[in-house]
Amino acid sequence: MSSVSLIPLLIFLFACLIVAFLIRKRTPYKNFEREYFVGGRSLGPLVLVMTTIATFGSITAFVGMPGQAWDYGFGWVYLSCAQIVSLILLFGVIGKKLALISRRIHAVSLIDIINARYRSNVLTLIMSCALIFFFTALIVAQLVGAAKIIEAATGYDYSLGLALITLTTAIYTAIGGFRGVALTDAISGIAMIASGIALAAGILAIGGGYENIMQSISINKPEMLDIFAGGKMSIGLFVTQWLILGLLVFAMPQVAVRCISYKDTRSLRHALWIGTFIIGFLLVGLTALGALSYGVFPDTLNEYGSNIDDVMPLMIVQVLPPWLVDIVILGPIAAAVSTVSSLLISASVNVIQGMYANSALHRHKPVERWRIRFSAQMATLLLAVIALTVALTPPDLIWRLSMFIFGGIEVVACWIIIFGLFWHRANKIGAVLCLASGLVTYFITFPMDLGPLGDFGEVIIALGVSLVFMVGGSLFFRTKRDPHMEEVFFPDRAPSTTAAVYEFEQGSYSRVSDSPITRRRSRESDLTRSH
Repeated sequence: MSSVSLIPLLIFLFACLIVAFLIRKRTPYKNFEREYFVGGRSLGPLVLVMTTIATFGSITAFVGMPGQAWDYGFGWVYLSCAQIVSLILLFGVIGKKLALISRRIHAVSLIDIINARYRSNVLTLIMSCALIFFFTALIVAQLVGAAKIIEAATGYDYSLGLALITLTTAIYTAIGGFRGVALTDAISGIAMIASGIALAAGILAIGGGYENIMQSISINKPEMLDIFAGGKMSIGLFVTQWLILGLLVFAMPQVAVRCISYKDTRSLRHALWIGTFIIGFLLVGLTALGALSYGVFPDTLNEYGSNIDDVMPLMIVQVLPPWLVDIVILGPIAAAVSTVSSLLISASVNVIQGMYANSALHRHKPVERWRIRFSAQMATLLLAVIALTVALTPPDLIWRLSMFIFGGIEVVACWIIIFGLFWHRANKIGAVLCLASGLVTYFITFPMDLGPLGDFGEVIIALGVSLVFMVGGSLFFRTKRDPHMEEVFFPDRAPSTTAAVYEFEQGSYSRVSDSPITRRRSRESDLTRSH
């Protein structure tokens, strides 16, 4: 193909760079951590929705999930519906509590919140290292997927597309910080929606309409209409995918951090409903297009290089007209760069807050603001270079690698977040045992054939083992009561302690007083009785 195919992509990447430079000019130096890591806690509902969906949607939404649906059928579409509940749990269950706590302690990352909850340098260090490992691996998967699509669509060398995507994303992330990432994620989300609509129009037009496509599927491969794909999909597969893609998405730090960056409760409430609709329309819709595409391309997998990840890109390039290909490939590339940028920010937070800032505070050493700024940006660029180096030798089956990484991140963070927010007896010993046992179990069971648990059954086993160690360790090894922690995380259990009370409405949060909560509540009750 000609170089004209690169023009829409270059325009998109250039727009991301411009946004990052404009954001940098408006970032005050004195509030660097809050601006760089959480965007000044000022995201409105639309940007909040788009950045959240673009972050965990990833390139698998265009490559892996539709490819699996092309192979298995509409059972995979039912399985993908798990993604719809993810935002309900994220914004509806833990979102407001995370936001309130982060404002009380001025946290700029999930690591800050976990460190304040458990007061353990060991836990923070192990968790930060584990997350950096999984984040880097996931960045590699995204870069490989994006570079393969550029190669298939334009004919340019794989390494050229890889370098173009990596360097551009690393630069605009390091320059723009979280706010720049959020705004470019919003642009990416729009590109993903436009790409999905264009792809749907192309498939339906080539297939002669929905009815003709479904008739072709029923004739050539009727088992695709069965929810279990004629026995190819087990109940265990449904359970693990519902956990990884739906019920445990809130435990991913790169997603959960969105809950401490929104402007006010109204933004959160609106984002919940808008986001749930867009996820159903975009992510589930793309998977459904994968199943429908079999009615247009009823070939064997060998026709597409025997790799399920290559099915959709090759179909796009071989069938759609060139001008439409230029539009459609922006969707998966936008999904990849938005996920990469969010992971780079999250990884740099773990490096700076988890390994440097919190350790310095525990040693009673001052944290130098210029050093944090320089280290955050250098960590972002260094991680991008590492990922680029690894991605030069691309792994196979991006979808399977991504699911393994998603599961690993959720095993690391799930119980630590849930029990940290909702169980006052959870302590640092239980959390460390939970983290260590979960990781060890996950890596040991990954290569095993777990039979009825299906693919990725190691997620279920690792979560079960880490749950036992979390509860058992917290109950058996008692730690000294921490009144300050209780007043921040469980104020109802500490009515007589002195607490810093914060207001959180309509985007304004301010420290009201250091007066006892009981005194404030008594004043509120007096006002109620007077009325």
